[in-house]
Amino acid sequence: MKKIRCIIVGMGGLSMHMVPILLQKVWYETAAVVDIREEALAKAQSRLSLRDNSLFKNLGEALRKVTADVAIINTPSELHYEQTKAALGAGLHVLVAKPITNDYEQAVELVKIAKEQGLRLTVGDFTFYIMVDSLPKPIAMSSALKAKKEHSDAGAFT
Repeated sequence: MKKIRCIIVGMGGLSMHMVPILLQKVWYETAAVVDIREEALAKAQSRLSLRDNSLFKNLGEALRKVTADVAIINTPSELHYEQTKAALGAGLHVLVAKPITNDYEQAVELVKIAKEQGLRLTVGDFTFYIMVDSLPKPIAMSSALKAKKEHSDAGAFT
């Protein structure tokens, strides 16, 4: 099975909860990590067993130097537009934390770019899964199943 090589942009709380889940997937591989904080890069390097050439403080540099399939963007929302546009421009599919941008016109532009290039642009609300993950197991299972049923009843899941 071909691995999906991902660049993780932003190693804050969302990524720190997401990474252990991703590491369990047979299809996942961390291609690089981007964060402006040296301590976040050091923690990511240790946790993910990454080489120095997979750690970047600048997304543009990572996009130029690393072969990847997907950018996972978990940064403050005011950075989403530029980072998502750069990743799409580099030919990567993008999974970005909500909101996609803080500006409607910018969001429309990103959707248009992705569509024109045949790329997937997905916006996720990861906080629900972090919240459920922090609950005791029986409560978490009950909450997750209830939420799935409510979404299913509304037609969100098929």
